[in-house]
Amino acid sequence: MNINDKNTIKSFKSIKRKTKDFKEIDPIIIQEDSRNLNIFRIILGLTTNEFSKKIEVAYSWVYQLEHSRRKIQYETAKSYSLKIHKLFKEKDINKNIKLEDFIVNLNSLNKTTPKTGIAVNLDNLNAKDFDHFLVLINSLKKRTNNFCNFGFPLILEDSRLICVVRILLGLTQQEFAKQLKMSNMTVEELENGYRKIVWPTTAQIYAAKIQGVINKCSIPKNQYIIKQRWQRWKNIRKIKQGKHAKWKTIRKMTVDDFKRYFNYLENETYRFTKIKPRLIARNPQLISIFRILLDLTQRDLERNLSLKGRVISNYESSVYKTITLGNAEILTRFFEEAFQKQNLTNVMVEQAIEKFISVKESMYVHQNSFSRLLKSWTNQEKIIFRLLKTIKKEDLTIEPHSNIKTEKGTINVDFLVSYKKEPKVIIESTEFHHIKSKKFGYNFKRKVGEIDYRFTKIKKKFPSIKTFMIIKVDRNPILERRIQNFISNETISINKTFINPSKASLTSSILEVL
Repeated sequence: MNINDKNTIKSFKSIKRKTKDFKEIDPIIIQEDSRNLNIFRIILGLTTNEFSKKIEVAYSWVYQLEHSRRKIQYETAKSYSLKIHKLFKEKDINKNIKLEDFIVNLNSLNKTTPKTGIAVNLDNLNAKDFDHFLVLINSLKKRTNNFCNFGFPLILEDSRLICVVRILLGLTQQEFAKQLKMSNMTVEELENGYRKIVWPTTAQIYAAKIQGVINKCSIPKNQYIIKQRWQRWKNIRKIKQGKHAKWKTIRKMTVDDFKRYFNYLENETYRFTKIKPRLIARNPQLISIFRILLDLTQRDLERNLSLKGRVISNYESSVYKTITLGNAEILTRFFEEAFQKQNLTNVMVEQAIEKFISVKESMYVHQNSFSRLLKSWTNQEKIIFRLLKTIKKEDLTIEPHSNIKTEKGTINVDFLVSYKKEPKVIIESTEFHHIKSKKFGYNFKRKVGEIDYRFTKIKKKFPSIKTFMIIKVDRNPILERRIQNFISNETISINKTFINPSKASLTSSILEVL
């Protein structure tokens, strides 16, 4: 638990005392410190986006209120407190709000839910013996008051727990899905850990449904019946596992791998004339084989199917282990029509391999050209890099044009400074020209806003990292002060700004962080 989380828990205890266990929300609590909105949001188990919609306030404003102490009018604070009180009543959570539940919500919303003993016991469950399963059941009994209260924190810990419930109830996946009023594919994805429930509000819905099924069907007390159901589940599991093929991504795929996949699909699809939706539903990675044969890029396929984002890439790279049957049927229809239109139902293995090799070569050509593109430096970056190299300190590494993986994707930064292999400082540099232009005010604000947004995404992954922004602009004290004031008042994640910096100021600031 980091220092920010400890401060949040401290604030929770303080507000709980002031509001008499959240029964009376005094607007002054919000007016005195707007960051207290964060506490109410966590109790409700809502993301910032969901919370902003519920209280009918812009997302950007809610974000600023939560992350920095803002001055707001009493009437505004009163409006917020009334809306929050109403949400508490709707969710019936203004009674007995426990610190443990608050911490569960906090970890979940921060995506830092620790792996518990129950989660460890669920790993490779089909390879464990019945005694191990009994230990897991007893642990669940204690946590759920003998299955009378299946709380949402359990779902957040590990959604695979629903498999244990299903085994105890003696239901097939299809029967269990019907009882829960969910699709069979959703149950399968949750049981196998392909889909993870990360938001408290979603977990509450699933927990309520599971408790309803437990109350309706009842769990047997007879150990012999439980053992029979456990053994039946293990036998079905073995059959299913034998049917799954191990698919590789295109990047890791060899010619022999591709040939084997091609022959398999040719037999399963009657030479690509009849593709079964369940084949794609259970093995979405094979989309890459169909795509190569049809000379389609991932983007081409997404356009043809009106898909947004990196959906096809996620399927092919096993981010999603399965596809819903409905989506699989859409893909099936498209592939069957495309094979007939291009007259590829009789495609030979040699032709297919040529297409595969062509795709592999184009991938590496693109990668090399992209690497060359990253090597082009601006004059300002060259000066900064030479300056950074003058810092003499052991275990210090400076990575120019470094890619940082965040929860929202990969972000390329100008410089990443690490100490003892731990990221310490991120530096972004920019230049502002045409200061006399009418559009200058808009342009510099937009650029600063973009960099601040990138820093915000990085700080979510690395909260303790320091972010520096270096700006080169014409020497003008009034202009420099204007830019500095804008950054101080309107940005969230820029720790330090250097406008036309001296060598000493930048290097000394980095050494202070280390």
